[in-house]
Amino acid sequence: MFFKIKITEEDIFVGYINEVGKLDLDGAEEYLKDHKENKVILIARKDLNDKVRPLFESLRKKYDVEFRVANSFKKEIKKIKEEFKDKKIKTQDLMEFGKRNLSKDVC
Repeated sequence: MFFKIKITEEDIFVGYINEVGKLDLDGAEEYLKDHKENKVILIARKDLNDKVRPLFESLRKKYDVEFRVANSFKKEIKKIKEEFKDKKIKTQDLMEFGKRNLSKDVC
């Protein structure tokens, strides 16, 4: 698909956005289909809503996906980099990633 971002050799993908929606989870799933050995950490300022939580739980059963709530993306990314010092980390604004980039839809 034309909206994929080519990322090579990172171990952890960290995506950040104000509120995670269905399009963000779809983008994470597309990424994980191509990079099954990798971990995805999603950071948002708001917790998952009732419509998105079941989708996240089903994705988490299939892949190594983690969700974190944080007020400061920079501070949380810094914590992740300290936590996974030996891993390569790719950070990406989810507004510029996957299907969200094409539609700019909140949910």
